[in-house]
Amino acid sequence: MIIEKYGQLDLEQKYPEVLSTLRDGDVFFDIETLGLSAKIHPIYLLGCGRYQAGKVEITLFFSPNREYEAELLGKFLEYIRGTKRLITFNGDRFDLPFVLERGKKAGLDLSFLMELESLDILKRVRKLKKLLGLERCNQTAVEAFLGINRVDEYDGGKLIEVYKAYEAGPTAEAEYALLQHNLEDVRGMAGLLEILAYEKIREIHIEILDGSPKIEGDTLHICGQTNLSLPRKITLHLEEGHFCLDGSRVSAVFFLEEGKLRYYYPDPREYRYHIEEEILLPKALARSIPKEKLRKVEKEECYTLVAPEQIGAGKLASYMEGILQAAG
Repeated sequence: MIIEKYGQLDLEQKYPEVLSTLRDGDVFFDIETLGLSAKIHPIYLLGCGRYQAGKVEITLFFSPNREYEAELLGKFLEYIRGTKRLITFNGDRFDLPFVLERGKKAGLDLSFLMELESLDILKRVRKLKKLLGLERCNQTAVEAFLGINRVDEYDGGKLIEVYKAYEAGPTAEAEYALLQHNLEDVRGMAGLLEILAYEKIREIHIEILDGSPKIEGDTLHICGQTNLSLPRKITLHLEEGHFCLDGSRVSAVFFLEEGKLRYYYPDPREYRYHIEEEILLPKALARSIPKEKLRKVEKEECYTLVAPEQIGAGKLASYMEGILQAAG
C-alpha cells in the first residue's frame, strides 16, 4: 500500500522572480533511496511537484515497506505520463538513471523519462560556483546562499536508518521526518531557480547614476542601475576592481595610480608587448616589428592608464559591463 501526501507552494507569493523560468506542466522531481546503488538499493519515496498557473501542486508517494517499491514506481508512472519537462537537482546523473534501473527490476519501462526535456539545476549552479563563492554545490549549500530555511534536521543519508526503523515499527514521528525532508527538497527546488538570475550577469546593462563617478583619495567610486534583479547581494574582487551587485544596483571601486584609472583591454590576445619600448601594441601595429622584440601579453598587464575625467559615463558603463560579463 502506497501512502500519498499532498501539499502546495504558491510561487507568486513565495518566489515570483522564478515564474518566467517555468512553463505550465513542468514537474519538480526528487527521490529518496536506501543507498547510492540502483542495483541493490530500493526507492522508498518519490516527491513530485507539478507547476500550473503560479502554483506547484506537490504529491509525495511513500512506500511504508520496501516490498511495495514496484507499486510506488507504478504510481509514479501514472503521475508522470504527459509531462514534457522535469526539473531536478542532480537528476540527470542520479535520480533519473536510478528510477530507470529500479523500474527494470520491477518490470516497468520508464525509458521515456530520458527523452523528456530536463532542467538540472545542479548543472547550472556548478557554472556559477566561482562567481558566487560557493564552497559546495549541494542543495543545502545553495539554499543557504539564497536564504531558504529548512525545517527538517536530516539529510538523505541519515534518513536511511530512520526508514529502516520505521519499517520495523512505524511511528508518526518517523513518518513525519521522512516525508518532511522530501517535501522540503521539492519545495526548495522551486526556490533554487532563483539562482539562475545570476546567469543574466552575462547580459548585464548598466546606467551610471547621477553624482557618479566620484574620486575619493586614490579610489574611483561608481554607482549604477542594472537590468538585473538578484535575490542576494554578491561582491566580486577582480583584477580590474571591486564590485558589489545588490538587487538591481551595482557599485564599483577602482584604485587609481597617480590619479589615473587602470583601463583594461578586453582581450589580451589582440595585443603584443614591445620588450625594448616597454609598451603595449595592437597586433595590427605589431606585425611590422620583428617577433624577437615582442612577447604575448598577460591579462593583468593588458591595460593603459587613463584620467577618469577623460572617460564619459557611457564608456565607463560599457567598461564595467564588459568586466562583469566576463566574470559571469
